[in-house]
Amino acid sequence: MNLRSFIEENQDELTLISGAKFGDRQCIKELFARYEPLVKKQWHNNKICTYDYDDWRQEAWITMMRVVSQYHADTMVRFCWFYKRALINRARDLYRSQSASKRIPSEITSSIGEAEEQYLYEQGTYGAPGKVVMVRERFHQLLTSCSPLEAEVFILWIHGYTINEIAVKVECQPSQATSALARARKKARDLAD
Repeated sequence: MNLRSFIEENQDELTLISGAKFGDRQCIKELFARYEPLVKKQWHNNKICTYDYDDWRQEAWITMMRVVSQYHADTMVRFCWFYKRALINRARDLYRSQSASKRIPSEITSSIGEAEEQYLYEQGTYGAPGKVVMVRERFHQLLTSCSPLEAEVFILWIHGYTINEIAVKVECQPSQATSALARARKKARDLAD
């Protein structure tokens, strides 16, 4: 199959994807409605710990927007394949997060409404593929240039832990954690330049 026949065969879906990429709310809703049976099936198949369907649906919506921003028809692979893989990966991430007891306290979380969702889309929160790849590559470079202590301290710091909490987690003195963080941050700045 060549690209032209692939595009002709999937014209309706590709039109919805293009509209969704440009923020057309109707296209986004139609595309999600088209794949909601897949979302339900993945929710049942993956046995997401404590997530009820509404929470999973919201995760699936955000995942769809990320996949839409990264999808290219010239790969000649159907959108449903990419979306299904992304849903499976998201379910695994959620399961790991819950298993590791890294949950956000329920009192500081809230549901994302349409206004917040539009804001996230307009701000590019879903991530441009090129930027995502660049950030991941630089982060990997940073971690490989850091000592194990520096890497661990830096990761805990970007997750919001204080120096005293980090020192307890990595079993060192707060002054050692502070020094390791300073070295890691300097390496991060050097990579950014």
